[in-house]
Amino acid sequence: MPHPPPFDSSCLSNMPLQELSDAERTTALARASSDLKWLFSQYDVDAEVQAVLTHNRFTSKNLLLGLGESRAEVRETLDTQLGMKVSESLAVRQQVACVIAAWEACKHMVEREAVANAEARASRIPRALDANEHQAMRRAFETIHGKLRTSEIPSRGYLALKGEDIEENELRAEDLAEVTSKEDVEIDTLATGLDAAGHFVIKKRAKSGKPPANTEELRLKLTLLGNCWLFLKMKHTNRPWLLDIEAKTFRDYADYLMGPKIWGLKASNSGAEVGPSWSMLLKFDLELRKHVAEVVNENNKTLKQAFEDAMQATHLRDLYLITPLALGARDAKRNADQSDFDPNSVWKKPRKGGGKGGGGKGGQKGGGKGGGKGGGKARFDFDKLKSKVGKKPICYKFNNPNEKCEGNCKFAHVCQICLSPDHAKYDCPKKKN
Repeated sequence: MPHPPPFDSSCLSNMPLQELSDAERTTALARASSDLKWLFSQYDVDAEVQAVLTHNRFTSKNLLLGLGESRAEVRETLDTQLGMKVSESLAVRQQVACVIAAWEACKHMVEREAVANAEARASRIPRALDANEHQAMRRAFETIHGKLRTSEIPSRGYLALKGEDIEENELRAEDLAEVTSKEDVEIDTLATGLDAAGHFVIKKRAKSGKPPANTEELRLKLTLLGNCWLFLKMKHTNRPWLLDIEAKTFRDYADYLMGPKIWGLKASNSGAEVGPSWSMLLKFDLELRKHVAEVVNENNKTLKQAFEDAMQATHLRDLYLITPLALGARDAKRNADQSDFDPNSVWKKPRKGGGKGGGGKGGQKGGGKGGGKGGGKARFDFDKLKSKVGKKPICYKFNNPNEKCEGNCKFAHVCQICLSPDHAKYDCPKKKN
């Protein structure tokens, strides 16, 4: 038996919107959510019919259900409103059957999702993303942006977490360890919780990933983060703050973080160059994305505008990068100075021929008491003490046997005589000398 000819959209000439221009048809198809596009593709709904439906704002699964309460109502809507009369040709009848099949599948999907959402909220466990939803978002993404590697495809668990943010309309900045790909989480872990009836349940939950360890891993994490938002943008077409986000936004953000103003920032300290540490860079990235979330949630800006605002905000750079970098360099220099300090160095050598006390009675005549054997008394060099520990005064309670310091003061717990941290003044072996 020969194969039937492909569907010819010219047989739909009675449809009121048949005269859509190419630009209008493209715009109408772009309005459809990713899961609706997947449904249409699964049931071979012609692109011309899709454009007609989406042009009339049937852009999501829930809206598609509005075509009717039953198969008969859907068929009547297609006949009277869209001019798809089954009596005209077998091709039109076939397309009506495709739309009805997609409508029925959509009805079952919406019912299952409603039950899954209710259970997830009752047990406080993130709703697992359906495999069909994940596949639909991936296909819609790859149609526009090209093929993805496995390491660039956001995992179902991560997409579910960010999908909750969108449903609650409350953006949250997550740790980069939570940003996982399909390659990272082949095996799920188990999570416990309670269902709506109060029963103890065990469900699968996506395994957490690892934070990036170098610039290449960081760039891949940010690519995953961007792809996740682009996947969700194709599903949630009714969120205005998602509409202008694009892949370039996250490429620019990655270039900013690893560019000369952030990761490549260098400062000179005593002839040596210092720059931000890796942990400092990750902390700065998290603070920037917290700012992005705050701007979207409170200032009614789009996600793209919020990222641009964060990259231009010099006060964030000063607060979370420049200041920690400067304080870290100062503390490193202070620790180096203290590690090189010898407590015995604050004692001056005895004067030659000074005798005991270096003078005393008769010292003006060149000797007096103590002019005999040995050198003079070693004297404390207060200038050197001031230069070494003057920034942190000595704790006198620590050196007083009749008082006791709790140890939480801001003073140095060192001996007043030899500056040793091992004992107080009253136990100093140099006290008699």
